[in-house]
Amino acid sequence: MIDLPMVSPRHNEPMGDDERQLAVGFGFCHNEINTLARQVVVASSQVGALASLLAERGLLTQEELDARQGAELKRLKSELDREDFGVAVTTEFPDKYTISSDKLPEIDCEARLPLCRAACCSMRFALSTQDLDEGVVRWEYGQPYLIRHNPEMGRCVHQDPDTFHCGVYEKRPGVCRVYDCRKDARVWVDFEKRIINPDLFVTMSNGRLRPQFPKRDDKSAPAPVAESAAS
Repeated sequence: MIDLPMVSPRHNEPMGDDERQLAVGFGFCHNEINTLARQVVVASSQVGALASLLAERGLLTQEELDARQGAELKRLKSELDREDFGVAVTTEFPDKYTISSDKLPEIDCEARLPLCRAACCSMRFALSTQDLDEGVVRWEYGQPYLIRHNPEMGRCVHQDPDTFHCGVYEKRPGVCRVYDCRKDARVWVDFEKRIINPDLFVTMSNGRLRPQFPKRDDKSAPAPVAESAAS
């Protein structure tokens, strides 16, 4: 067990960003654990009572129950893979440094920054275990393991708000590497003619522009990467 030094905060000292993120994250986890525990107890009691009742009436054998349980477990696992349950970790890019060149779009991003303002940096997506192990790309403690956003900017915390450059470019996630905006109608009306979507941005209360990308839970929204929704 690791012995961590305990430092008491100064009187009335506000929490820093990391401490606030941790507090939100722990709150999220504890709430989810409590909710899940209650649901498991209720579900277990119902299933146990039903199985016992059917067995007593000779309508169900243990062998039949085991077989049906296996099939149902497989179905539920498939549902969990598609829905937004628990933590989110992408497995699409086990090694972002070895993504084949045919999946890396050739886009003149630097020349287009004045137009698109790197709008793709406002997308929400899950990191990979490789990202987490490296400990460079930050994730939302309150919504593990989504890329962390600056709440005042509505963009990735690693993006420079003035130049729109990525501060962790060499370590950027696989999703960022393969995202192709060329056919994304949310960004370009005409990519070749450099005509930006006039409805792409909204003005925030701080005066900055924020891209209007669909929320992560919008199932009808087009995927932020070419092959998957990278949730």
